[in-house]
Amino acid sequence: MPESLKWNFSIQTSGGPSLSGSGDVSSDVDTYLKSSVTVPASGNVDVQLLTGAGGPVKLLVIKPAKADTKLTYEANGKDVPLDGPLVLIGAGAASLYGDVGTIKFKNGGSADESVSIFAARDSTP
Repeated sequence: MPESLKWNFSIQTSGGPSLSGSGDVSSDVDTYLKSSVTVPASGNVDVQLLTGAGGPVKLLVIKPAKADTKLTYEANGKDVPLDGPLVLIGAGAASLYGDVGTIKFKNGGSADESVSIFAARDSTP
C-alpha cells in the first residue's frame, strides 16, 4: 500500500532573503527505511538499505548528529564530507547519489559519530 510522505524546508539569511518549500513524495512510494547508526572513531560502517528489486529511490536523507568533515559517506566512488545534512527529494535528485543499496561511512575523527538515514522508493515498479 502506498505511503504518504511529506517534506518541507526553510532557509533564512539574517536580514536577507529566504527560501522555503513543501510537498509530497510521489504517491507510488511503498517502501521506506529509517535508521540510526553509530560510526566508531577511526572506523567504518556499511549500512544496507532498500536492497532487492524495486524502483529508483525517491527520497534520501542522511543527517549527522554533528556535522564534521572527518565523517564521510561514499557516493559514486568518492568520499564526501558529511559537513551538513544531505537531502535529496525526488527520483531525479536522488539519482545524483548513485546506487543506494549500501551506504558506506568512514569516521576519521577521535569520537564516535551518530548518523540518521531515511530513504523511500517504490518496491514494485
